[in-house]
Amino acid sequence: MRQKKRLLALFAVFALVLMAIPAIRVKAAFSEETKKSVAVLACYEEYADARTGEVVLTQYGWGSCFFIGEEGKDPQYLISNYHVVGEYVENGKGDWTDPFMADIGAGRQSLVERVTLRVYYDGSSYDEAYLLPNSYDELQDVAVLRLDKPTSRRDPIKLQIPVNEMQGKPVYVIGFPGQADNAIANPISTWSLEDATVNSGVLSRLVTSSSTGTRLIQTDAIIQMGHSGSPLVNDDGCAIGINTKTVQNWMTGEEANYAVNIEEVMTYLNMNNVKYDLFDPSAAAASEEEEEAETVEEEPQQAAPAPVEQPAEPAPEPEPEKGGFPIWVIGVIAVIVIVIIGLVLALTLGKKSAQSNVMPQQGMPPVPQPMPAAPKTVAPSSPIKKTEAIHTPSVRSLAVQHHGKTVTVTDKPLLIGRDPSACQIVFDEGTPGVSGRHCQLTYDKATNEFLLTDLRSSYGTFLANGQKLDAGVAYHMKAGDSFYLGEQANSMRVEIK
Repeated sequence: MRQKKRLLALFAVFALVLMAIPAIRVKAAFSEETKKSVAVLACYEEYADARTGEVVLTQYGWGSCFFIGEEGKDPQYLISNYHVVGEYVENGKGDWTDPFMADIGAGRQSLVERVTLRVYYDGSSYDEAYLLPNSYDELQDVAVLRLDKPTSRRDPIKLQIPVNEMQGKPVYVIGFPGQADNAIANPISTWSLEDATVNSGVLSRLVTSSSTGTRLIQTDAIIQMGHSGSPLVNDDGCAIGINTKTVQNWMTGEEANYAVNIEEVMTYLNMNNVKYDLFDPSAAAASEEEEEAETVEEEPQQAAPAPVEQPAEPAPEPEPEKGGFPIWVIGVIAVIVIVIIGLVLALTLGKKSAQSNVMPQQGMPPVPQPMPAAPKTVAPSSPIKKTEAIHTPSVRSLAVQHHGKTVTVTDKPLLIGRDPSACQIVFDEGTPGVSGRHCQLTYDKATNEFLLTDLRSSYGTFLANGQKLDAGVAYHMKAGDSFYLGEQANSMRVEIK
């Protein structure tokens, strides 16, 4: 009985081998070369003393971007999301703002602010980037940028227009998500190509937004915070979309990931005569067919020997022509030979196994069979000491859309607002009263207090009693205090647990 089971298992293995033969010519999926087009796009806010011009504070948020251009040439233009560069647009596009008063250090100070854009190739080297005029749109969430001069630090990626036939085909999200630099992994991150994260999935469907008319790509490939502005790439190594957002149903936990269809940004590229390579699938297929035909023609042909007159003899049996068997026939014959060898080995092993199970002869002590080991309970080498409770400062969202979400607060600024590329607590796009980067929280261990600062939001940040915060001024709060962004529906509470 055991022998039959072994034979059946062996046949199953070789059946799988036969089934795998046609898959040998499947082309490779993700290519490392694709990562060479992606970089970090950081949005820097600089605060300077209005009198001396000395920069006293710098903050930033970041997303991703990717370069486009002509193959073989250094690229100068790049693509990202509007929400990655939104602060740059809303705060003067690199110009200093009018002076305003803010709490810096021990007292109030007159400050000016400006926002700049930097394209980082690694942790220390970058080029400043600028928006291409009239080539960005908040509703479509697209932006085209340029450098002062072409760079050799990155390669351009080809663009390809997505079609319905791509549904169910593999796609890849390539970028620099913030979660990749979390405290648990504690990576040594330099924002170089080696730090780019790749998530895979399939193209679920092509869809048009009913509210904005923007053409989108739905995918099950995970898009994380920091992936915004990165390319959605297919198996041809082409960018078919710009990764933009994840929509979550808070009731069911279901998520859908979306990229902006690359056609939306091609309109702005064409308007500004920006050159780029567009992948043509039909031309690529024709090129592959030509290469295969050339390969066949290049195979050397053996010249036929000149006929030599011979005395008449009985016609010999015709011999099979060399090369008359197709390659697949040879492959099948080889597999059959392997199967036969496998069967012989199985029979041999079966006989040996049967012999080893023969009862011992009289006078020979029976070999004891090992019993399954019972699970062991290992006593600790020393008594387990109960540690004291760890008190963690945090902020809890009381907004319906967050379902009680809680985030730890440290001495580093925790941003709250609608901008997913910078904020740790993100409100849905269009939430009344909430700006892109609305306010920030920090925790002071020395005083055991929270510090709440309004980041010059459009609708204001308020304490629970209705007091509106002055922009740029840090307000002290104790555990249990509440505040809200614009409207009381967007309330938060600071806690220590």
